[in-house]
Amino acid sequence: MKLAFTPADFALIGVVTAMATAMAYVHSPRAKSVVFCLPLPFTAAVISSGQSVDLTHLVGLLLVLLFPWLVWLLHVRMRVNIFVADLIGVGAFLALGFLFARLLPRGGQEREALLFAGGCVVLTVLSAAGLLLPPRIEPGHRSALPVYFKVPAVVAVVTGIILIKEPLRGFMPFFPFATIFAVYESRHSLHTLASRMPIMGLGSVPFLAIVRALQPEHGYAWALGAAWACYVPLALLLDQYYARRAVDGVDLVDAVDKRG
Repeated sequence: MKLAFTPADFALIGVVTAMATAMAYVHSPRAKSVVFCLPLPFTAAVISSGQSVDLTHLVGLLLVLLFPWLVWLLHVRMRVNIFVADLIGVGAFLALGFLFARLLPRGGQEREALLFAGGCVVLTVLSAAGLLLPPRIEPGHRSALPVYFKVPAVVAVVTGIILIKEPLRGFMPFFPFATIFAVYESRHSLHTLASRMPIMGLGSVPFLAIVRALQPEHGYAWALGAAWACYVPLALLLDQYYARRAVDGVDLVDAVDKRG
């Protein structure tokens, strides 16, 4: 277990704390999802982990894309308490992360490179398919929990994951740092949050591919800068798509609900 914290570790704690706090006190479901999809935690976490991008990062992305849907299924469909649903999601991520971190091939192997390329295609197709999900109008919510309770909780979670980052490999940068708190703060609009995951999926696949290609020769600064330059315009374009679709889909969704 690594006990000496690096500047990147402290940056990760600060970034996730800021994001979780912002999501807690933003009322609009759309604004919450926009904050949530920013790749800030991954940017800090990939530097903190010190590991080159490999297949474990890609599988970690898949798990974090599924995380809000698992919580939605448990809390909304199965009526499981939101805290319990959140804990089940975290437990599932950690269990699968530790398992696949041991089983998946390491970077630098030809088999790993082929699997990474194939995984990029599969995740892109799955994320694009998610764009077809019908919109829903859900209520906004602003946290009533004082910030002096929330911040220590966020810091404790991030610190705990930093301490076990080495065995988690590429699953550590995609641990649902902000997502743990995002699903709780969005418990009244979980479908809105989960249905926005294609933004993260379609943005993060090229993000990972760029960092993987550039980081070994050019370092984290150039690699992450190029990845952000790709991610931001794509995320803004997709956000506008969702915004237009929500407005256009209100009457249709309401009509279907009334007929049902």
